[in-house]
Amino acid sequence: MVAAEQIFNDYLDVLKLIILPKIDGKHDLKFRELRVVITLGSSNGPISATDLSLQLRQDPSTITRSIIALVRDGYVVTEESPLMPAEK
Repeated sequence: MVAAEQIFNDYLDVLKLIILPKIDGKHDLKFRELRVVITLGSSNGPISATDLSLQLRQDPSTITRSIIALVRDGYVVTEESPLMPAEK
């Protein structure tokens, strides 16, 4: 667990020190929205808001607010998840 926490902290440092300053002023993204965009960009296909909240260690409501803002501003597109077949 210690290694995973260190990797996560290094990831945040890279975002804050390298990525965020390069896009500052070009896009009106909050830090939490930037993390969502990066995670979506590195995923291999669609990802649910629940999976995003788990991966980013964020409250689901925070992820939902970020997604709403990103959709509104045209950064991401959402899709309806196929409904699970009803249990018999």
